Amino acid sequence: MSMFRSVSLSCAKCGSTIPFQAVHSVNGDRRPDLRAAIINGTFQRQPCPGCAAPLRLEPEFVYLDLGRRDWVLVRPADRLTEWAELEKGAHDIFDMAYGPEAPRPARRIGESLRVRVTFGWAAVQEKLLCSELGLDDLILELVKLAVLRTQRTLPLGDDTECRLIGRTEESLLFAWIHAATEETAEMMEVSRGVYDGIATDLRSWQALHAELDGNPFVDIHRLLVDPTTPGCEMSLSG
Repeated sequence: MSMFRSVSLSCAKCGSTIPFQAVHSVNGDRRPDLRAAIINGTFQRQPCPGCAAPLRLEPEFVYLDLGRRDWVLVRPADRLTEWAELEKGAHDIFDMAYGPEAPRPARRIGESLRVRVTFGWAAVQEKLLCSELGLDDLILELVKLAVLRTQRTLPLGDDTECRLIGRTEESLLFAWIHAATEETAEMMEVSRGVYDGIATDLRSWQALHAELDGNPFVDIHRLLVDPTTPGCEMSLSG
């Protein structure tokens, strides 16, 4: 089931205290409306009743969708440098619910689930959108790496991330988003042929594919952000 808890927020603009229902877990099978709200960016967002300033909680919940095989541990964007520790935490939580430490019926369910960990709203939106559009999220990250290797004028920075936002018949649509504010810095369109080409010739991407595969944190930031040195970015040599 989907679970919420009551919290109080303080509006940064007018100082009003606002009651808010903070999400603890989302079941996408039973609440497709919540799944849709995550994808379209309206989930956990509301205006301040005092001054109408937009308010949104940082994401911190577990998302489950058995029909689409998604199990996602969602954490705030500012915890990205903790990805190695939180990836281990995702393994531990999943193991208790659907893995080796769970009852046998739950373990059978867990065998079909993809375990993921994401940071920030744009990242979890992207994972759910991948399932919605029938895209492999690992191949999608390799597409981003292909773009980074060939384009030198992209707005890549400590607080800017590339996220899938949709597709057309011939293209994948991406946005460069400021993680802290969710503001879009730039839009980008990539031919669907790039995705299809990588998917059919993974040998050319074997090393990077191996680094991303088999772990919950399937994201190019796994290669860019050194979890042992907060704020340090690594290069994509090789």
